[in-house]
Amino acid sequence: APLKIERVDNKKLIVSGVRAGSDWSQRFISAAISMSGGPPDTTLVDLLKTLTTRPKRSSRPRNSDKTFTVAMRRLNGDAAISFYALLRSLHADLVTIASTAGGPNVPASDYLSDSVELRGLLGESIVQGRDGYLRLLSLALTSLSTAIATNIVRLATKPKSRIEITQEGNIRVIFILALWASPQIPSLGGGEPKGGDSGFGVPLKIEITSEYSINDDGRVSEHKILESRLNGVLTPGDVFSQWIMRLTAGEEGQKGAGFSIIDALSWVRTIQQERGGR
Repeated sequence: APLKIERVDNKKLIVSGVRAGSDWSQRFISAAISMSGGPPDTTLVDLLKTLTTRPKRSSRPRNSDKTFTVAMRRLNGDAAISFYALLRSLHADLVTIASTAGGPNVPASDYLSDSVELRGLLGESIVQGRDGYLRLLSLALTSLSTAIATNIVRLATKPKSRIEITQEGNIRVIFILALWASPQIPSLGGGEPKGGDSGFGVPLKIEITSEYSINDDGRVSEHKILESRLNGVLTPGDVFSQWIMRLTAGEEGQKGAGFSIIDALSWVRTIQQERGGR
């Protein structure tokens, strides 16, 4: 069915460089409606005077304004359709990323270019090509779902995401996954669980900010990790890359699918111990 506009929300109204508040906007609209095609209503003039006689902010461009000078490129019909389908796919896929039902569902997998590249926090290339990207992300999701299924971790709340379109026409995603990790973490070498503490578990909040670069066909040409946090602490780029590399190697190893989660927990505990010792 063709798309139709259901509602228009006014986010900002600026008159002669002055931002109008919601109360002023409502009064202005009411006065405009009351005219009904008749002679100009003096109320409109008075309202404009009350706004435009306020002190104006300097029109000198600031450094922060430079980011808004980039024009978002226009996509043709098919590419635009692909772009908005990609947005819908991300909205639907990210919140179900921790599901243990069925196989791993890589977000927006239907909208990847054949040459898509995943880049890490340091800008390094982690994997190139659609097949390699899907393989790596599938491993990551399998690791997570296995950790949940074996009670290494539990979901504290449903995964959340915030999706934005950048000025350049790319897609920025902030993904938040809140977990409870078992206080008895199995050792990487097998054997008895570590730790004798009990309780509901150790909180593990994972926040990843990344950006999907879109090509002229409306498909993902690059997926770059911009920032990652564990329990609010920024993770160094080399630590993040090590987790990815160990995850890749784990496909052939005997350590179990959940050990990337264990690596993250070990790092968080190390940071907490260092802070506690200060």
